[in-house]
Amino acid sequence: MLVSAPISLALLTVGVLAIVQGLDTASSVGAVVFLGLGTASAWSCAYSLWSICRVAEIEGRWSIEHRLGRWHRTRSITPAEIACVERDRIPNVDVPLPGAGGDYVRVELQSGKRVRIARGLHASADQLARLEAMLTPREARPASTP
Repeated sequence: MLVSAPISLALLTVGVLAIVQGLDTASSVGAVVFLGLGTASAWSCAYSLWSICRVAEIEGRWSIEHRLGRWHRTRSITPAEIACVERDRIPNVDVPLPGAGGDYVRVELQSGKRVRIARGLHASADQLARLEAMLTPREARPASTP
């Protein structure tokens, strides 16, 4: 984060300066590329710092919402769709955007699709363990001993 935020500001500044100077076509294309990368990096930093993830059971379905300000993305899945749930980690050095790395809970669906919950949000190990236990299908949970 300490590296990504200044880099995104630098990319945005270079992109704006290139547009203001209004040089040739190549400079305009470069400006658009710089603005795109700077915007993606700035959005990722904001997502990592201020985003909220809510998971709730509503009428027998899991509702998973990621929210950053007015932007939100909601996914709804039934417990029967869940094949397995496990914690995973993407090392932050492996991805250029801070909102794409870190520890998270990965839900594998019967269809083969993956739902990533709390990726890039720096959730604690305890929060992720509770989330993993909550979403794990009952038949896949280890039997408790009396």
